[in-house]
Amino acid sequence: MFAAHGVVPGAAVRGRTTSVRRAARWIAVALLVGAAGTAVAQCTMPLPGEGTAQDPYEIDGPVAFVSMTDEFAELTQYDSYDACWSASFELTNDVDLSGVNEAGIDVVPIGRAVPGDSFAGEDTFSGTFDGGNHAIYDFRAETDPAARDPSGLALFAQVRDAVVRDVTFVNPVVSSTSYEVAVVAGAAHDATIHDVTISGADVRGGSVVGGVAGRVTGGTWTNVTVRATSVSVVDTDKTNRTWRGGGL
Repeated sequence: MFAAHGVVPGAAVRGRTTSVRRAARWIAVALLVGAAGTAVAQCTMPLPGEGTAQDPYEIDGPVAFVSMTDEFAELTQYDSYDACWSASFELTNDVDLSGVNEAGIDVVPIGRAVPGDSFAGEDTFSGTFDGGNHAIYDFRAETDPAARDPSGLALFAQVRDAVVRDVTFVNPVVSSTSYEVAVVAGAAHDATIHDVTISGADVRGGSVVGGVAGRVTGGTWTNVTVRATSVSVVDTDKTNRTWRGGGL
């Protein structure tokens, strides 16, 4: 399941003033639209940093990591065309999500894929995710096997012109009965993937399944490693589509 989300028990719970922040965000947008005709709402991630290339949002552990994915879940829910989708993020420590999993807290995948989408929607990540040569342990994204799941199950449902670099995923588990399933991106278009390692993964999907990304069009990949990983096609609808699965 990935509908529910939260923070690690025992950690300091950040004060969630979501409705207030959301209202303030869109009041600002309305004012800008009135002045300029179009606008993108300012990103207000609950993390240190400004989200720029020079001052990226900092993720120092599981609480910050879940805070990030929770915020993106809210943006997705409200179809928010927000500057967060093009922001820069950086790990400043290893992120161990084993405690999150044991507590039954689901890490919500970032964004969503839209059937027939050309990677131009509001829910496509186009920023930078810099692992800082750190590792993410025990990332899990699993959906209900009894339901027809949405496509694009991975840390990022889909990315366009994004950069993902200098990060290792150790023992991730991603499981869905739908398509475009992987660890980093369900679908990647013109992305730069550099120094990314997937180790000990178990990835299962209905079709278009991969270790790093499910569907890939264009982009630049360098020093990408997938090892000791199982990638399986487990389509429960035998007449649904052509099955495709691969290592990367």
